[in-house]
Amino acid sequence: MSAAGTRPSSSATNTVTLANPSSGQSQSLVLRLNRRKKKVTWKEGTVDNEFMQKKSSKKCCIFHKDKPFDEDTSDDEDHDHDHDHHHHHDDHHSKDAGETSSLLHLLEPGFKEMVVPRDLPELIRRWMDREAMESELSKILIFGGTGYIGKYLVKVSVLLGHKTFVYARPTPNTPQTSPSPSYNSTRNSTPWGELEEHEKMVSVLRQVDVVISALAFPQVLDQLKIIDSIKVAGNIKRFLPSEFGCEEDRVSPLPPFEALLETKRKIRRAIEATEIPYTFVSANGYGAYFVNLLLRPHDQQQDHIVVYGNGQAKAVLNYEEDIATYTIKVANDPRTYNKVVIYRPETNIISQLELISLWEQKTGRSFKRVHTPEEELVKLSETLPHPENIPVSILHSLFVKGDFMSFELGEEDIEASKLYPDSKFTTIHQLLDIFLIDPPEPATAAFA
Repeated sequence: MSAAGTRPSSSATNTVTLANPSSGQSQSLVLRLNRRKKKVTWKEGTVDNEFMQKKSSKKCCIFHKDKPFDEDTSDDEDHDHDHDHHHHHDDHHSKDAGETSSLLHLLEPGFKEMVVPRDLPELIRRWMDREAMESELSKILIFGGTGYIGKYLVKVSVLLGHKTFVYARPTPNTPQTSPSPSYNSTRNSTPWGELEEHEKMVSVLRQVDVVISALAFPQVLDQLKIIDSIKVAGNIKRFLPSEFGCEEDRVSPLPPFEALLETKRKIRRAIEATEIPYTFVSANGYGAYFVNLLLRPHDQQQDHIVVYGNGQAKAVLNYEEDIATYTIKVANDPRTYNKVVIYRPETNIISQLELISLWEQKTGRSFKRVHTPEEELVKLSETLPHPENIPVSILHSLFVKGDFMSFELGEEDIEASKLYPDSKFTTIHQLLDIFLIDPPEPATAAFA
């Protein structure tokens, strides 16, 4: 027996003709369909949007019930079209960015209302893109995160969305101390431990992707312990050792400063020998630190400023927040893999005399220039006991000899402001404006 039938219509009666080839007779059979009443049911887990124990909302929502694949939906489509036209006639040409925000609230805990946007698939795609981006953010471990530059690094790492760990030495006070106001979060943690605790460091390293050391000079060689732990952990994608000053492989300062740089070079060579992925950062001068040191803006009674040498040597002074920001960037940039990155924006190249003149313009005051001859600095570097001879050697290198600018950048060199042209360093002008409004507190460097 074979069957031939008509397509189901929206009526309640269908006719099916049955033909029997052998008998040549045909018979008509009338089937009457009992259509079920439309009934909307809410699936388990539906959220009460008004917190009133009702499965409804004042928002415009269109519910489509499940249907068999061959059931005619023309009636419903007509109804839905009229319904949609009635509610959206005034705004169907708009992009309605607010719906995106509502979707994000829908997908995050604590939302108070639900909106079903017309372009739901596109919004979900954007949400998934955001989720993918967050999953790609590095987990960063910072050594020395409670120190001078370390606090800036922690702050920026957290603000840029990275899960941030700060490995810190336990003391009676530090467990209650946060490296940054924005640091307190379930995404961030402070594992307390000593650099001598190899197994503990390895366990922490295995939770992260990037390691940044901001240890002060007395602990520079302790980074060899970090290197040993990184080798054992075997998962670190990038290591940035504690440098952040001049390009140590391309300068030759006075002996006390040279000895300091030599310890940093040992760390570089050790990293290269172990083939740990690295980025070496030459951030040049800490802007706020040296403005405080050179201009003494907190001293409202001063009438003179000390000038080292003739005051004409060019230096590079970068605001610490920028140094931290670009450091977090280069730590995650494939273009800086096993490279040296130099922070030398043209807007921050300045001499002592130019800096003093600019400060006078901004404050409306005049200062007497008191010069310290180069010979005196050299003599002090030779006669002062260690480590007191290191600061004067640094002043000679940066502001008399001009080591920051003593070499040209070639095609193979990576300069941070060129690497990220859409990001801007705080200029010297802007940094001095900060000192006029809310001057950063002076800091002291540790060399012992």
